Amino acid sequence: MNQPPFFHFAESYNDADQYYLSGFLCPDPFAVLETGRRKVVLGVSPMEEGRAALETSGKSIVPLHRKKGKTINQMLAGFILDHSANQVRVPPTFPVGLAQGLKGEGIAIEIDGKTLSERRRVKSAKQIRAI
Repeated sequence: MNQPPFFHFAESYNDADQYYLSGFLCPDPFAVLETGRRKVVLGVSPMEEGRAALETSGKSIVPLHRKKGKTINQMLAGFILDHSANQVRVPPTFPVGLAQGLKGEGIAIEIDGKTLSERRRVKSAKQIRAI
């Protein structure tokens, strides 16, 4: 059974899950959509697009343009829908207001409290050396 993509929207300086998912250190919130087989798409401000491309590898970078008259919920729902999803899993720390806004835009939200914590427990040799 295919699970819905994993989605998060946060900055990665203080949100370890966002940094884990993206590998991109950014003080401004950005979107991460992780689809099957861990394909990761980052939705970033056009101002951060070049830096995101330089600092990450194996990830697709998409500029998120907030058009006049569009809410952040509409922009993020469009990003999710553009990647063939209308349902996403989010971490337990996902903002309630944003989740409700996405639901209002037709995106189904499922809280996934296990995926990231289980994955983050397993460390690669590179991560162990860094510790």
